[in-house]
Amino acid sequence: MLRQFLTWWFDQLLELMPARWRQRPGAWADALVLQLLPVAPGRRPEAALVRLRRGQAEDLGTVAVDAGALVLPRQGKRETLVLRAPPGSLLERSVTLPLAAERDPAGVLRFELDRLSPFTAEEVYWTWQQVRRNPERGEVQLSIALLPKVQVAPALETLRRTGAGPVMLEAACADGGFRAFATAEDDTPGLRPWRRRLATGGAAVCAVLALLAMALPFAVQAWNAARLQAQLDALRPQMAEVDGLRRRIAGTGGPGNIIAAEQVRIGDVLATLATLTEVLPDDTHLTSLAMRQRRLDMIGQSAAAARLIGLLAASPQLRNAAFVAPVTRAEDASDLFAIRVETVP
Repeated sequence: MLRQFLTWWFDQLLELMPARWRQRPGAWADALVLQLLPVAPGRRPEAALVRLRRGQAEDLGTVAVDAGALVLPRQGKRETLVLRAPPGSLLERSVTLPLAAERDPAGVLRFELDRLSPFTAEEVYWTWQQVRRNPERGEVQLSIALLPKVQVAPALETLRRTGAGPVMLEAACADGGFRAFATAEDDTPGLRPWRRRLATGGAAVCAVLALLAMALPFAVQAWNAARLQAQLDALRPQMAEVDGLRRRIAGTGGPGNIIAAEQVRIGDVLATLATLTEVLPDDTHLTSLAMRQRRLDMIGQSAAAARLIGLLAASPQLRNAAFVAPVTRAEDASDLFAIRVETVP
């Protein structure tokens, strides 16, 4: 369980790294490369075995890729085991998203993958990189690469059964380079060095959490006492604010001026509702709407939540529209979303 969690955690951290750091096509100085070959009818799957030493390739011949026949040479300490998909397995396409999706392109692509390709996110290994950013048109262009799992699943299973496991999965691009993919499966018989370090760090975190659990009752008691004192202290500025409002009402000649001033400060609620009614499509409805200091928090349901960011960003009365929670799928196949947007003064 701990190893699976650490593997998932590392993959999430890997997605946050810049694309140029995550994708190092063919950049292995020392590696043992298992290049899968196209499967001929009536023959067992085979792979070409190549050893890279300081960038120089050494052909080790062809091996049969099945649990009973696959025997790999012993790896050196610095060698990386790389599994390359059969030629022609990689699918690439260009995708244009609203500029607001730049904050979390992986989250948007993961949800829209079944619409952008003939596969679901569970059927492929996939990665992306930013190609072009166009602030004038409010767009960002991405390149996504898809590798169907069925192309490499037998080889991964064979490597797992024979006690080996690829550290990196690659597929050849049309331009002659390679795209690297992170796999969520636990394909190694034991933790690699980086995973051992993560496991050690995880064990240290667990020890700290255990100590915190023992001290928690005393901390809660002290926190409750401090919270009660803070509530008492919080009443004093509120009373001072009430007195200040009374003085302002007396000095401005009536509550009408106060209301107008507050509308300027926090925004016109009715005007904001009119803007949302005009911008949001008919297949979208809100279940919750809160407005605080020109900031709107919206929760609702839509037939296509990904397009709402672009529609909101296009309105001159709104700005900084972004998802504040992952978009989920409802039982009726519609999207459940939570969006935060600011009104323009």
